[in-house]
Amino acid sequence: TEREDLEDVEGYKCEKCKWQRGACKKLTIYKAPKVLILHLKRFSGGGLSRFSRFSKNSARVSFDLELDLGRHCNLKEGSSRYKLFAVSHHSGSLSGGHYYAEVENAYDGRWYNFNDSMVSSCRQPETS
Repeated sequence: TEREDLEDVEGYKCEKCKWQRGACKKLTIYKAPKVLILHLKRFSGGGLSRFSRFSKNSARVSFDLELDLGRHCNLKEGSSRYKLFAVSHHSGSLSGGHYYAEVENAYDGRWYNFNDSMVSSCRQPETS
């Protein structure tokens, strides 16, 4: 990513001169994993008490079937390209939800819905 100056952070003290210095950050991937798992935070709230209010973000998420992290990488080896092969869904609310998944079969290229003990054919997930 691009370099970001952290102006609203105190920075750090130089070990040699002990002066307070500004800080910046830049995120770069040097070694990409073979399988990339992205977890989107869909629940918010909380706080210090266990009785604080939580809520579920039900906004639709747009995505492509392929993801290229090339502009964020400085790879010596491997690839920065990923192909989507599974999506995990949560339906319901915080007090009574259910998870199911849509997965592409690596052998026949078709998509399947895995819902508890039931497996059925499904369409490829809709993209942006």
